[in-house]
Amino acid sequence: MIVWLYVDDLTVTGDMQNEIEQFKAEMKITFEMNDHGTISYFFGLEFIQTPHEILMHQKKYVCEVLKEVQYDGLQFSTYTTHGEFEIDRRVG
Repeated sequence: MIVWLYVDDLTVTGDMQNEIEQFKAEMKITFEMNDHGTISYFFGLEFIQTPHEILMHQKKYVCEVLKEVQYDGLQFSTYTTHGEFEIDRRVG
């Protein structure tokens, strides 16, 4: 189970639904909480879930930034990564 807490937003995810439900029930005993169901937007990230995958993107944020700098007429292209990928930290 993964628990993500930011100020007053709590996101819980994992592959064992019964553990998630038990955790939420225990948290509701101590804290006032609302369950908003499946995540769609959190901390600037947008999520689209299908039975086989979760797509995470920042299209809304990028559109807002482009509008601010007056580049909001640009068209988007999509690039999807599959499997494992590595970030190269070398400079230059």
